[in-house]
Amino acid sequence: PYREESLLGHVRAGCDARGYALVVVSEGIDLGSKTGSTGGKDEFGHELLRERGVGAELARRIEQRTGIETRSAQIGHIQRGGAPTLFDRILATRLGAAAVDLALAGRFGEVAVLRGAHVTGIPLAEAVGAPKLVPPEWIDLMHTFEA
Repeated sequence: PYREESLLGHVRAGCDARGYALVVVSEGIDLGSKTGSTGGKDEFGHELLRERGVGAELARRIEQRTGIETRSAQIGHIQRGGAPTLFDRILATRLGAAAVDLALAGRFGEVAVLRGAHVTGIPLAEAVGAPKLVPPEWIDLMHTFEA
């Protein structure tokens, strides 16, 4: 959950230690007031998040509460992901070909996935039915990069 005081403490500590702090935020975060619904929905009925402006609102709050000069940037998919590797390109081709094969076989409601080294089809409900949680040891690993 979002805790503004905790975030501001991390921002101050980062600026003190390195001269800057970087905050990455999901447009789906709930900051409370001033970041409401866009009113728009995608074809599946999910709220469109890209126009909520939470990054700009959070930057405004950080600057207002800390006095630290703050900028906000909303980057696209290419900047977030970097250049695809050869593995990425081949995997995308394999998954795309498997998706076509599933459709041609009439296996609608399935999605192409990578399991181990094999591409296969599984029911969509299986793919999205349960949350995929980040393992706690990955969270612990993240703390090794903090100053």
